[in-house]
Amino acid sequence: MRCLAIPASSSTWVDGDLSHSAARRFPELSFPGTKGQGRVDLRILPFGASIMSGVGSSTGDGLRRYLRVALRLYGWEVDMVGSLTSGQMEDANHEAVSGDIISVAHDRLPNSIGYKPNVVIINLGTNDAVRNVEVSRAGSRKE
Repeated sequence: MRCLAIPASSSTWVDGDLSHSAARRFPELSFPGTKGQGRVDLRILPFGASIMSGVGSSTGDGLRRYLRVALRLYGWEVDMVGSLTSGQMEDANHEAVSGDIISVAHDRLPNSIGYKPNVVIINLGTNDAVRNVEVSRAGSRKE
């Protein structure tokens, strides 16, 4: 399993013009393989709550749009999977329910895996923190 986390300042991710490609924003990133060299198509399941669904972004796409664009610029075929859609982006599927806390989302995960993703991106815990729902146990509640 690989994990890649990219810290970004608020000025890095701005909605609107994508002419300054993610590839130029992160030139230090390189992804192995090119199309036809054993690279599999990505079936990405964006999973979580309002942040993952795009609430608060000007287009309603949030990070999903930028992730998809960046991966496609690096030559990956990307299919966002899930039963829900939101925002203006092409391929807007996700499994992110605004207001979900960790335990509620955890109960939804088995059905979401039915979309057969090979990448799952999870963003959860903000609603737990805001509502003070067992914050000290947040990590163990996701298991």
